[in-house]
Amino acid sequence: MATARHPARGVWTAFAAVLIVVFASGCFEEHDPITQKALDSEDPRICLQHNYTSDREECLNSLGSIIDDPDKCSLFPDDTRQTQCLTNAATRNKDPAICEKFPKKSDAESCLGDVAFSKGDSSMCEQLTDESSRDACLGRIGKFHNKPELCNKINSKDLKDDCYGYSGTNANSTDLCDKIEGAYTRDKCNLQVGLSTREAGVCNKLGGSDKSLCLASIGRNPEACSNLTNEFDANRCYLHVGINAADPESCNKVNNSLLPISNFEGGSGACFTAVAADRGNELYCGKMGSYPEEYKECVVAVASKWKRPELCDKVKDFDNHIDCVGDVAVNTMNVSVCDSLSIGEFRDECRDRYARTHPTAVQKVMFAAEDAVTNPLQEKAEKEIAKSLA
Repeated sequence: MATARHPARGVWTAFAAVLIVVFASGCFEEHDPITQKALDSEDPRICLQHNYTSDREECLNSLGSIIDDPDKCSLFPDDTRQTQCLTNAATRNKDPAICEKFPKKSDAESCLGDVAFSKGDSSMCEQLTDESSRDACLGRIGKFHNKPELCNKINSKDLKDDCYGYSGTNANSTDLCDKIEGAYTRDKCNLQVGLSTREAGVCNKLGGSDKSLCLASIGRNPEACSNLTNEFDANRCYLHVGINAADPESCNKVNNSLLPISNFEGGSGACFTAVAADRGNELYCGKMGSYPEEYKECVVAVASKWKRPELCDKVKDFDNHIDCVGDVAVNTMNVSVCDSLSIGEFRDECRDRYARTHPTAVQKVMFAAEDAVTNPLQEKAEKEIAKSLA
């Protein structure tokens, strides 16, 4: 049994290791003395000491992304940068009071909408006097904070439909899709749910080519795809049948360029991943071409299902190899998989991740207490990194 380690220690040793790698690789940019002084003091006025416009602009741009103190935003020499600085400060601090510093009402409301989104607080959207801004604010929170009940508060038909459409496909909920007023958008939402859930009952709610595509795609027969007259529908059908039936021949027929951009559905990579996992054969992962992230995900799928963690050795990209080991350890509920990592810091990070995913009752209390302390420290560290990368 692996020795229990202090979770926070592992996180911070891993963090230190990342810093070492970054420094060694030269990712931290060395700034000229004037820019560095401006970054250290967070004072845009120092940037004006540059003789060349390009250096001055680069210095000011670097500062705009790190300043948290709204009082320093007035030190920028132009209105555009002052506006962006205040918005960034308000969003990062999640402080709507900062938005009140804008002289223009439109800028103040735009700022308030961004803060509302960062906090996930829809009540702040209701404070917006411009109806389109209010609707957009509610829509963003409804979609990306998983609060579909907000969609019904949107006045704009198009934005309301968009909110329900995103929420419906994200939750695989035909109930949400059916709240969409526009027939075209409603059908596309239900089609996506049908393809994801593989439920014939959902497909039968559709009509015409959408129904044919849906019913053909949820099965395991590639011949059903060849009967579809629309080239795009047939291509999409081969993708889903390839996944459902773990059929490499169907996967070979998938042309990623013909898949809908809004619903890419993983493309041929997802198809071959399904085949590899079903057959326990990682060689199919080689079909990913020059996409190391997709290759890693495919290997993880095989290694996790068949409990073969040694397959992560085939992932040569360093970062993806570390991720692969961690993913397989978590997926197979086997912390000893982390022992294959030779670098102690990353081995500890893997164990920490496992402990946080599968914690004991005691660990849950420990992690909650540690997070309350380490989060502010982490935010401070991230800010210092942002300065160095600016």
